[in-house]
Amino acid sequence: GEKLSLLTSCAGLAVCGAIAACTGLSEHTRGFVDGLIEAQLKVYGCNFIADALTDRVIREITEADPDFYRGGDTYTDTGRYLTAHQYIGIKLAAVERERTLNWRSIFRSISTPAATRRRFPKYTAKALH
Repeated sequence: GEKLSLLTSCAGLAVCGAIAACTGLSEHTRGFVDGLIEAQLKVYGCNFIADALTDRVIREITEADPDFYRGGDTYTDTGRYLTAHQYIGIKLAAVERERTLNWRSIFRSISTPAATRRRFPKYTAKALH
């Protein structure tokens, strides 16, 4: 089957944020954002999404959403901040939560004896959840 983009894999779920609603994004931007999300999922303690965004990607995402906030008198790069945190950041959190919940459901279904079975024979991995 065709690999779904991370940007569309949760389409319709409110937690995915506005990025899921952005239609008309180029394959380049979809791939860039998917790669950025995958990279950020592997790095803890440092959020590099805003720094990694290119002007092209920011422009394409802001143009894809007619409701994108376009502040006038700001001292910061509002487009970069909103794209990083309100679009990609929310999608990143949704992907991370979905994967965490999937792993928890897998581990709950496995009934493997715990490492301390000799000391506590009635406890198994399933009973510890």
